[in-house]
Amino acid sequence: MILTLFFLTLLTSSNALPSTLSPREICTPASFSNPSKDDTPAILSALQKCGNGGRILLPKGTTYTIRSPIDLSACQACDFQINGLLGVSTDWNFWSGQHAVFTIISGQAAVIRSDGNTGIINANSYGVTTSYKEPSKTPKLFSITNSSNIHFSGLKLKNVYGTAFEVTAKTTGMYFYDMDIGTEDSTAPPTDGFQISDAKHVYINNNTIRADGACVMLLPNASNVQVEDTTCITSGSTNLGPSGIEFQLVIGTGLSYVRNILVKNFRAIGTMNVVALWTGQETREVHTIEIANATFDNVTMEGPVKQAVYLEQCRPGWCDYKARLNVTGTSFRKFKGAALKGSEIKCLNKEDVCGFSEEGWNVKSGG
Repeated sequence: MILTLFFLTLLTSSNALPSTLSPREICTPASFSNPSKDDTPAILSALQKCGNGGRILLPKGTTYTIRSPIDLSACQACDFQINGLLGVSTDWNFWSGQHAVFTIISGQAAVIRSDGNTGIINANSYGVTTSYKEPSKTPKLFSITNSSNIHFSGLKLKNVYGTAFEVTAKTTGMYFYDMDIGTEDSTAPPTDGFQISDAKHVYINNNTIRADGACVMLLPNASNVQVEDTTCITSGSTNLGPSGIEFQLVIGTGLSYVRNILVKNFRAIGTMNVVALWTGQETREVHTIEIANATFDNVTMEGPVKQAVYLEQCRPGWCDYKARLNVTGTSFRKFKGAALKGSEIKCLNKEDVCGFSEEGWNVKSGG
């Protein structure tokens, strides 16, 4: 519905203009149909020509090879339509030196979608081997910074080693819906589906997310994030998880916050911590964590999961230097299913404000 209204607005505005103006221009970049050749220049050329209010069409049945990064910033109020296959090259030596495959910097009102859910982006794990031990060098599939009103829909993402979507740096108004992230036939699910920090008004709706780490990770200064009608499927293991919705507030000193979070109609499948709140810190300085107005409503767990809610307030070995919590208006409503271990949502410091509450709790502990 949001996407339809967006295009109706554009079309209505266009139809109101004098008839002498040309219709939305459509650019279809050519493909070499050869995995050894880079189709990125042709896509960038199409963006330069049609990115300002036009359409870039990657047709169904066409395969494009991505051997160098694509900056989608030129897509301003444009429709970037992926109906075919984008395959990322397996040149790990190259990709390990890149921050992201796709970047959007200061983008405005772009739509990146598949018409009919036929569009596939196969990251091919960037050519990484299963023995690789330096995930910090792994590029993000998408990195979105300082942008607003960007819509993603209908895409399938395969073999994304690392993070599928990084949303950060004052970005606001992001919409992700009707997508399959880490498809069932992937050999390498992403570590994290989403990493959201220093961003607000992020909406994740009606998606299936498979991840080895966290389906949605909330980092410092994320606010107004909604995750609705979404399924999270986890596998693998990390120090904390894997997790469904993870608050990882461990960066810097002073005050970090996550505010105004709504998770509703959330399905959690796999041995995970469904909601993980990790406030352990890297320094011995006092670090205050603010969690305000976070609501988790109608969460169904299948697995059984590890814990419905997991709270760690200090890093093992550093427990004399616990983070201080200021939690207000945070509720867990209508959780149902089985967990291997009961949830203990207890703050550790006498200085903490511990505003957690449970309503309609129907979690069977012990498996």
